[in-house]
Amino acid sequence: MKVSLDACLFGAYCDTQDANMILDIGAGTGLLALMLAQKSPAHIDAIEIDKAAAQQAQENVTASPFKSRIHIHHSSIQDFQRTVQPEKYDMIICNPPFFSDHLNSQNTQRNLARHNESLSFNELASVMDQLLTDSGAAWLLLPQNEHQNFLNAAGNTALNLTKCIDIYSRKDKPSKLAIWKYSKEQNCKKTTESITIYKANNNQYSDEFSTLLADYYLKL
Repeated sequence: MKVSLDACLFGAYCDTQDANMILDIGAGTGLLALMLAQKSPAHIDAIEIDKAAAQQAQENVTASPFKSRIHIHHSSIQDFQRTVQPEKYDMIICNPPFFSDHLNSQNTQRNLARHNESLSFNELASVMDQLLTDSGAAWLLLPQNEHQNFLNAAGNTALNLTKCIDIYSRKDKPSKLAIWKYSKEQNCKKTTESITIYKANNNQYSDEFSTLLADYYLKL
């Protein structure tokens, strides 16, 4: 569960404007934290529960120009919130484990990354609510068919859905994945956008995808 095209798109799209303190929940090998550090001067706390992934993330951060601003924490977000008692963040980003009714594989690390037994949507929504500033934004990457479960959980918090960015592999294919933006803004009107990854009938990246990822993909 290292680098995926969807995660790269997620990191490139999320707006870091005015973000001074960023929280990355489920950092994996540090991809999103590094992408956000590349386009902002913010301090970033990156939380990762899997030991091997956290070690890899630390190696990647140490080898980067951003090592003074990214702090990797080998911890669950629940323990981090309870023991570290961090300040609030004006940006939270998360590509959460989302399978709640699927069979687990025999790979423990894959289960942690993909199944939400270790971090339920109720827990995630509560943590985001408690750690996000009143003017901040929380960003998630979730499948379309799983988002309603998070939306239901967010209904018990001050979080409100403000934007949906539907992700299409191609224009003639249905969107199975989306980027979701939440804030504590009241009476907000949700906006909807879309991003298409590939041009029609070939494997060339679309112009909008290429523009978004130009600062990160060497081949662009």
